[in-house]
Amino acid sequence: MCLDGQSRPTGAATRSRCLDGQSYTDSMPSPPQPHSNEPRSIAVLGYSSCALAGTCWGTGFYFGKIALTQLSVGHMVLYRFLFACLGLLPLARLVRFSRKDWFLVLLTAFLGIPLQFMIQFYGLSLTTVSHASLMVGTMPVILAVGATIFTHERLDRKGWLALIGSTVGV
Repeated sequence: MCLDGQSRPTGAATRSRCLDGQSYTDSMPSPPQPHSNEPRSIAVLGYSSCALAGTCWGTGFYFGKIALTQLSVGHMVLYRFLFACLGLLPLARLVRFSRKDWFLVLLTAFLGIPLQFMIQFYGLSLTTVSHASLMVGTMPVILAVGATIFTHERLDRKGWLALIGSTVGV
């Protein structure tokens, strides 16, 4: 019933407006309200995903050391990237590059990550898992200090607190 006292037709899904602009609903369920916990659940999912990714990344040195007992450094890196390429192969048709761009992509693909992994796992073959993890874990701090000294970049308070937290985590 409207505020002006007039009744309107009823039905299971009737929604209308009264003469005075007020809306009314007869027997119609209200639309679902957004959950107040939704932003919190998304944040928990994000933090959990980061923790899981960090845990998986952290086991790389441990499993790398185990793999080095059976494989050479070159073979380990080769197999690692061959399996990764198999997973990415279906996406190769989606990307269109010119001949010059393909040359640059392949050059950087070889000199970038695979070369870095070759050096990293060769170093792992010469030391312990804990030493390798400690050295890689301190890289963000070393990079931030180097950027401050050599390129005069400035970190704000949050940045320095994050670096202190990562150092404590190492």
